[in-house]
Amino acid sequence: MTAEAPLFWHQGLFLTPQHLQLVDWRQHVKLQAVVRYSQRHFWGIGALEVRADALAARKVEISRVEAVFQNGFYVCSPDNAVAAARSLDEAALDADRPVGVYLGLKRLNHAGSNVTVQQDFSLSGTPPSTFVAKADPEAVPDLHAGGPPAQVKTLRFALAVFFEHELPHLGDFHLIQIGRVRRESDKFLFDEGFIPPCLTLGAAPALEKIVKDVTDLVTARARALEDYKMRGELTSKEFDPGYMVFLLALMTLNRYAPLFNHYVEASVVHPWDVYGAFRQFLGELSTFADDFGALGERYDGEKLVPDYDHENLTGCFGAARKLIERMIEGIGTSIELLVALQKKDSYFVAELPERVFNPTNRFWLIVRTDQNPEAVPQTVLSTVKLCATPLMATLLVKAVPGVPLSYSKNPPAGLPKRSGTHYFLLDSGNPLWSDVGRNRSLALFWDNPPEDLSVHLAVLRGK
Repeated sequence: MTAEAPLFWHQGLFLTPQHLQLVDWRQHVKLQAVVRYSQRHFWGIGALEVRADALAARKVEISRVEAVFQNGFYVCSPDNAVAAARSLDEAALDADRPVGVYLGLKRLNHAGSNVTVQQDFSLSGTPPSTFVAKADPEAVPDLHAGGPPAQVKTLRFALAVFFEHELPHLGDFHLIQIGRVRRESDKFLFDEGFIPPCLTLGAAPALEKIVKDVTDLVTARARALEDYKMRGELTSKEFDPGYMVFLLALMTLNRYAPLFNHYVEASVVHPWDVYGAFRQFLGELSTFADDFGALGERYDGEKLVPDYDHENLTGCFGAARKLIERMIEGIGTSIELLVALQKKDSYFVAELPERVFNPTNRFWLIVRTDQNPEAVPQTVLSTVKLCATPLMATLLVKAVPGVPLSYSKNPPAGLPKRSGTHYFLLDSGNPLWSDVGRNRSLALFWDNPPEDLSVHLAVLRGK
């Protein structure tokens, strides 16, 4: 029996169950065609909830699942599907490797007999058919005319949980891997980093986290490069052609930061579309790389960015994320941190993360003011004091110098040249700087500072 061909309705037709079944399946076939040609890989998990207490009792029990199988069947448990629990004692778990967990639906038998009739919708063991039905019909109300309820029998998709070692014997089932279970001592845990074949970004928390992390990374690095924007006050005399690489990098980051943020906000985007954007982003980033090209391949043919694999989203998205992080880490700047010192009482202060106090890092004070620019360098060197925030009061009382500064007429490599901006290298070998590292805070005192003063600390990575 085939559902592709339309039925020939005519006068005097003797109606049979097959006619109505074919009408039902033809609608399904038409929907399949729409999906097949409008979205690649439109199958997988839409939502999944596994009972944590059942896992503690050595069982896999699905409390809620939405999924589309490879044949286009949409299942939604408990609304139109039932799923049997499965004991983890049957999973053949080793302590050193996780085991794949699969959701299965028996393939439709086109020769007939696809429904198992039983007393209720409960399941145990491997389902013998695609559907189950109750022996007794259910009362269904008349939604249109409000007439008396009618007795109707409905079907439920019969779902089953399978384990990885059973796959060779499951050729007559559609399968979706929903997770990986690992054993730690006497506990069973789902692998939180696993990404199942899914319909949307929001359907897989691990995938959503990867996209959010990449979005945050791209946005943060774009902000770090904003000083390279072609602002109106930049003159041809100040422009350094070497800054073009930073400007090009900023253009690339600014192009993709809104798109990735849009994906995160929507969360209903298919992973195929997100991965395509990742590959396109890496294609542009390859402009700044000397070891791979636009398609993510090394020049010896090795693929750093694998092709999209709907059944291995963990692998392909993990590889893309790793390469994006590597490229952004070194793209167009050696800035480890750029932080503004905020005015607080009589000081300008900033909190510094522990990671920046690497012995090879260089620390630059960036002072911006348009007031009397010729006198600023000497004023800073003679009057400004720098030290750890808790020590500033003592330093002022004793009238001793702070962390020594060295003025540079030109900005260091990696920092832009701007009018009214002055750069000072801090002596990180000074004992007072050790106090800054211990307190992870920095304070600057400037007696009677300019009204338009802004102060930043830039941490540049060492070689």
